[in-house]
Amino acid sequence: MHQRRSALSVAAEARSVGRRNVTIQDLGSIGELVAAVATVVTLAYLALQIRQHSNSSRAEAARGTVDGNAAMLAVAQDPELTRIFVAGLSDFDALDPIERTRFAYTFGSMIGSVARHYENVSLGILDETHFKSHNWGHLMMLETPGGSQFWHALDSTFPPEFRDFVLREVKVRPPVPSGPRASAAQQGTAADKLDPGAT
Repeated sequence: MHQRRSALSVAAEARSVGRRNVTIQDLGSIGELVAAVATVVTLAYLALQIRQHSNSSRAEAARGTVDGNAAMLAVAQDPELTRIFVAGLSDFDALDPIERTRFAYTFGSMIGSVARHYENVSLGILDETHFKSHNWGHLMMLETPGGSQFWHALDSTFPPEFRDFVLREVKVRPPVPSGPRASAAQQGTAADKLDPGAT
């Protein structure tokens, strides 16, 4: 009887050990499955976040273009500001202090919005071709005499990356005297030509 009980005990223990080994293996497989599912869910969440951030950045870039157009619309709706703006693009230095201030704030707002838009190019959110197509009209104003004078006076207020872009892509005129200073310089040049002893 004792021997029979011992055999039954040994068999029960064997079955118990077998069940215990299977349970550990099963748990290990379940753990791996859960980890794999969690990884997939995490990657999907990150992809969604990146997409939302990209869409938000593109929307912000579009708002930069709208800001520049709003400044231009303000010029078109105000006859006095239109006169100042046209005169400023012709000769920024010839404006009186009040006119120069109004021009600087208006034109500065336009070029500032372009500079903010260019930050998206630096971050890789927008390509440069897309940026140029939306902002080239404003950038071309920097090639006017007054636009170039404005740039040389205030270019240090813009980000270095944008300054490099302007120097590379926009034909900004070199700084030259204008207004009364230009007249004085021209008169001096004429006098030098009439004076045989001038060097």
